[in-house]
Amino acid sequence: MELKISKEIYRDKVYACWMGKNIGGTMGTPFEENPSLNDITWFTTPKGEPLPNDDLDIQLVWLHALEQVGPKTVNANILSWYWKRYIPALWNEYGIGQTNIANGYTPPMSGELYNEGWKTSNGAWIRSEIWACLAPGFPNIAAKYAIMDASIDHGVSEGVAAEIFTSALQSLAFVESDVRTLIEKALTYIPENCRVAEDIKTVISEFDKGTDWKKVREILIKRNEDLGFFQAPGNLGYMMIGLLYGKGDFLKSILYAVNCGDDTDCTAATIGALLGIIGGTKAIPKELSEYIGDKIASLAIDLSASVRFAKTCTELTDRVVNLMPSVMYANGHYMEYDNEIQEFSNLSEPDCDGNTLKYFEKKPLSIDNENHWIKANTEFVSEPRIKTLDTVSFTVNLENKTFSALPLNIRVYTPNGWTAEHIHGATLLHYSRSLREDFSHRVMTDAKLSFEVTVTAGENLDPYNRVYVAIEAIGYPEPLLIPVTILG
Repeated sequence: MELKISKEIYRDKVYACWMGKNIGGTMGTPFEENPSLNDITWFTTPKGEPLPNDDLDIQLVWLHALEQVGPKTVNANILSWYWKRYIPALWNEYGIGQTNIANGYTPPMSGELYNEGWKTSNGAWIRSEIWACLAPGFPNIAAKYAIMDASIDHGVSEGVAAEIFTSALQSLAFVESDVRTLIEKALTYIPENCRVAEDIKTVISEFDKGTDWKKVREILIKRNEDLGFFQAPGNLGYMMIGLLYGKGDFLKSILYAVNCGDDTDCTAATIGALLGIIGGTKAIPKELSEYIGDKIASLAIDLSASVRFAKTCTELTDRVVNLMPSVMYANGHYMEYDNEIQEFSNLSEPDCDGNTLKYFEKKPLSIDNENHWIKANTEFVSEPRIKTLDTVSFTVNLENKTFSALPLNIRVYTPNGWTAEHIHGATLLHYSRSLREDFSHRVMTDAKLSFEVTVTAGENLDPYNRVYVAIEAIGYPEPLLIPVTILG
């Protein structure tokens, strides 16, 4: 599809997004992790000194990944590599995701294992602006990238639903200015009965009743007693308080969120970014933008790396504006800049395509791998841990990405002394029991194929044991190699 938008209007909205992110983050950071009500009316930090914020830092890494790898090739596994290389932050779900990645677990399992207390936290939805700005008015595209992002440290959880919601919300904001309409449309991208959706709808309902915002805050706290503070459902509820009770006023909306307490830098920064997208730079009071300045301060990325991470909102904006047409083209849309067009709302935003909802059908303890001709999802029923001479089973689900049948060879490589005892589901031409287990499937004529592998450990176990499943197809030079880590 060929599309044209005004580069001038688009750039103004993107710049206002990052400026709003910096303003809200700086205003909220001094009160982060305070579960009590606040009562602030202005910045509490020096003029011209924006505070560093991981909410923005990680998005600088994602931009670098897209610039290097390209929007067509990038996936969750590639993003997890960039995370491991450039993001040294080790707190909460960040640290758990980092450790799981280091141990060989790729998304979404990297966000699930040993992460029960943090996978529903705020680490993902706070970094959704990059996807929205690169897919303006196309929430399905923004949400696709948001899932790649969030799955790294949130698996298949409320934390992922939260980033799907904010990415869709912010993408839609390029073509829709009514906050209430934006919220209702963005809710269609996440399961209607998830905690995030329920807390958002609770705030909407109480706002419509005329309930005082402090009372709504108490309702959210009561609803989330089992999760506690610093979790996505409640904090997105606080963000909704800011948006609805602030009634479009930039400063008031941010202040409502900060004064709710809890993860104040995240709620305020995301509101600031959203209102910046909706209204552009004219929506941000001049005294706020002049107070904060253009600089981006960083703390959660490796600044010693030989990488040019954006250092100002201006630089970040220019790089996003340059990259956006490539992202759209990689997703089937030819986007041109044309300043003769003075309306940005000429884009027709699509309805939810259902792919975001399908994500939550995925088994949490699974890993995704793909190349240009096949996709694979490898599922475990329980934690992949094994004892001496014990067995572990996993299922490999393949999806043909080509338009022709695939003659497949499936090989399973096991550690020394291990065996692969069974494969079910595939029609096998031969089966041998050796250190390299070979299985061949005649032809993959259907779009999908599933088979089960059961491995038996030998007498010697390492702390981390690696089984490889190699998927080969005649006519394609490179195999898909699926690494499967099993704890000893």
